[in-house]
Amino acid sequence: MADRTANALLRPLGFGEIFDRAVTLYVRNFVPFSLILLFLMVPNGIAQYAFQAQQMGEMAAALKGATTADPFAAYRSPAFAVVAVAFALFLLALPFAFNAIAVGVARLYSGASVDVRACYAKAFAKFWSTIGMVLMDLLILVGAAFLIGVVGGIGFAIAVAIGTLGTIFAVVAFVLMAIVMLAITAFLGVLAIGLYFAMFALVIEDIPVFDALGEGFRRVFRRGELGRALLIVLATFAVTVLQTIVTYATLGLAYFIHQPWLLTLESVLIGTAIYAFYVILLVVYYYDVRVRHEGLDLEAQLASLAAQTA
Repeated sequence: MADRTANALLRPLGFGEIFDRAVTLYVRNFVPFSLILLFLMVPNGIAQYAFQAQQMGEMAAALKGATTADPFAAYRSPAFAVVAVAFALFLLALPFAFNAIAVGVARLYSGASVDVRACYAKAFAKFWSTIGMVLMDLLILVGAAFLIGVVGGIGFAIAVAIGTLGTIFAVVAFVLMAIVMLAITAFLGVLAIGLYFAMFALVIEDIPVFDALGEGFRRVFRRGELGRALLIVLATFAVTVLQTIVTYATLGLAYFIHQPWLLTLESVLIGTAIYAFYVILLVVYYYDVRVRHEGLDLEAQLASLAAQTA
């Protein structure tokens, strides 16, 4: 059974098929994948509730013209300190939840089921490696942001200089700057996928941090893969836009009817759904890249995982 399941999943996919498989895996395993994240989302949402209730009360009073109302009072309250600590713990635990979801998808690919406890056990078995990977990710992102800032600043200075030559030159400079900004955004998106691939390699392939980083970047920045990676970036961007629309619509409704619990509910439910789908989509893409370039090695690794599960 496990072999048949693995063989059915281990085939190259088109972009639409990657998206479809991610949706299918999530829908069919909605409960365990959601539980993996709800362990984090629920405490974080509860911590936010008291702060949001106070902030919303002050905002409502300010809109009614109360002179004593202070919209920023919530940021000086003990509730804000609790929210800050809870959010810091949430961010610290989030990579382990993402890794647990990745392990869950790997179990499905090997023919096993998504066992929440087993997924978290394997994720936390790489505790220090995951912490090291997160630190490396931060260094890489900070370095990339610095280089992009330098390049963008130089480009802007050149564009301004060109623009002084006349209206036509100013239009050309503006178009060139827009193209450069789009290229930088695309690069950051692909870079993020490479970092996710590295994290998945860390926990699924059980390799050291620097080896995982090398594999992650090698897989996503290889010739012929950048176009597909950009499509995945666009897909995740579209989901982010949808999430933003829902978030602000809920925010407006919550303030209109003065019900802060709506914000908490939206944060927990929508956040869980979006985070889970993001990770599943990226893991499916990670496996698709490996299937197309490392088919034999991947089959052997999944067979080993299936044996461990049994």
